[in-house]
Amino acid sequence: MSAVRAPRLSAHARKALIVETALLLSDEFGPEQVTTERIATAMGLTQAAIFRHFPKKHLIWTAVAEHLEKSMTSVWDKAEAETNLPVAAVRSIAM
Repeated sequence: MSAVRAPRLSAHARKALIVETALLLSDEFGPEQVTTERIATAMGLTQAAIFRHFPKKHLIWTAVAEHLEKSMTSVWDKAEAETNLPVAAVRSIAM
C-alpha cells in the first residue's frame, strides 16, 4: 500500500494551504486542538514539511491572523465602497 502524497506546490502556495488547513481544523476541533501533526496528517505531509515552512508553531497562527486581517479588510473595503453609511457597511459584511 503506498502513502498518499501531497502534490508539489510552490513554497507560497504550500504556506497558504497550511494556513487554510489550520483554519479548517480550528473550525472543526477548536484552535487549542490544532497541532502541527494534525495539520500535517490532514495535508498528507510530515511534520517536518510543516516546520520547513513555519519553523515555530506560533508562526502558523501569525500567518492565520494575517490571512484573516486581509480577508476582513477586503470585505470591509468592498462594503464601504458600496455605501457611505457605517451601519449599512456592517450589515453588508455580516451578510
